[in-house]
Amino acid sequence: MTPLQIRIELIRKGYTVIELARAKGVPSSSMKNTVNGHGFSLRAAVVVADTIGKDVQEVFPGRGEHGRGRPVTRRA
Repeated sequence: MTPLQIRIELIRKGYTVIELARAKGVPSSSMKNTVNGHGFSLRAAVVVADTIGKDVQEVFPGRGEHGRGRPVTRRA
């Protein structure tokens, strides 16, 4: 998803990026950088994906992969 698409989905759920970061205890800089594609925080990505009801890889395709090329999976 593009940063704009992510922001739109978050607004539909009642959050801005900063509000979601505060509500979930994630540093706002990590959340903004992850959403904008300037960095990647697995914690922020999981919070965003869970909030909008999608898989991390669907929201952030190709990002957050381990050095060995394996996709990041969330532990239950």
